[in-house]
Amino acid sequence: MIELDPKSTALVLIDLQKGILANALAPVASQELLARGQALAERFRAAKRTTVTLRATPAPIKWGLLLMASLAFIVPFVMAMQMARFMLVLIVGPTLARAVARWTGS
Repeated sequence: MIELDPKSTALVLIDLQKGILANALAPVASQELLARGQALAERFRAAKRTTVTLRATPAPIKWGLLLMASLAFIVPFVMAMQMARFMLVLIVGPTLARAVARWTGS
């Protein structure tokens, strides 16, 4: 089990909006995932810990595919850019969350 320092731990919930949860998810069903996220958020808020929700609003997949086809992008390049974006969030996110928490007095 991972031990977390409650004074420096924030909860970050990503992509729990209808567009994502409308899909069939596995190994956990979307309603179960949402319930778990809500329960965690309630516990963090009750403990007066920082809670952040991020919502992506991507264009429909068919638009992305049309854009890739029209610009002659190759799928590995697009996937590499998505991975780079994900890594940037992982690297910058915690520092940014701490700065926002200090700024807002959380």
